Amino acid sequence: MSDETCADIATLRQVQTLGLACSALEGCLVPACISHAGLHSLCGMTQLAALDLSGHAAISDAGIAEIARHLTRLTHLDLRKPACDNPGTAAVTDAGIAALGTLTLLESVRLSQAQVGQAGCAALASLPRLQCLELSYCDSLSDTPVCELARLRALTELSLAGNASVTDIAVTALVRGMPDLVRLDLSACHLHVGDISLYAIATLPKLQMLRLHSCERVSDVGIGGLCAGAAAASVTHLDVRGCERISDGGAASIGKCLRQLQYLSLEHCHLIGDRGIRALSGLQHLEILRLGGTGITTDAFAQDFTRRVRLELPNNNRIWWMLDS
Repeated sequence: MSDETCADIATLRQVQTLGLACSALEGCLVPACISHAGLHSLCGMTQLAALDLSGHAAISDAGIAEIARHLTRLTHLDLRKPACDNPGTAAVTDAGIAALGTLTLLESVRLSQAQVGQAGCAALASLPRLQCLELSYCDSLSDTPVCELARLRALTELSLAGNASVTDIAVTALVRGMPDLVRLDLSACHLHVGDISLYAIATLPKLQMLRLHSCERVSDVGIGGLCAGAAAASVTHLDVRGCERISDGGAASIGKCLRQLQYLSLEHCHLIGDRGIRALSGLQHLEILRLGGTGITTDAFAQDFTRRVRLELPNNNRIWWMLDS
């Protein structure tokens, strides 16, 4: 993707949805796929309602300000940075994020690796129609600015993945302010998010997807709290891979209470063994179970599930099983 290509695309003035995502691999090899000049061209497409520029490392505060000035009909905006360290990555700070506060039609905003603080979160919290928000791997993000987001009462999807400074305090405040959350991703909030957060999350009556992978402070106690709340009746997707304090007891709670589960990842929960996996055998809606790095044996797994599941043993030593349709 080049600036010249952007200029050509920009001649399509009536386009309402534009996806120019750069893959993670391309983002590593090409530090600045689209520069400010290319973005300037795209800002002439004033009918745009959805714009995906994820993976383009050179998008900066100035670029976001230009988007906010010209693309006033936007409802969906994705400006996530490449996943890898990149010398061409431009900083996105509160100055750029604050400009998004003028785009009052926004329903979905996805940002990553931004230097976001109080002013940025306050601007996002002012968006009246926002339903989906991602602020992932933002090193400066801490509890005080995150708590600003609790004003987004209509939010249904939230990702704070990779923000190691976020704690149980902020998660509890967010959950209280966002009763309609359906999807919540706290993956890699590994230092300070634990069982207390799960007790708060358990109160969400519409929650369907919960990602907690590598949250090292989550244990059987937190899983028990999740299973005892209103969320237990609605959760269909649970990812707790790398939560190494979860044992057979936590697996038993999951098997007993999360009866709507369709997807479950217990990878690298090495304290879960044969007894814990057997406790999952009553999950009638389960379609995918990932167990690589647990303490089970293949034979024990097959004995309990082969009459109604399809087994796959990929070369990476992960075990997936899926119910036959």
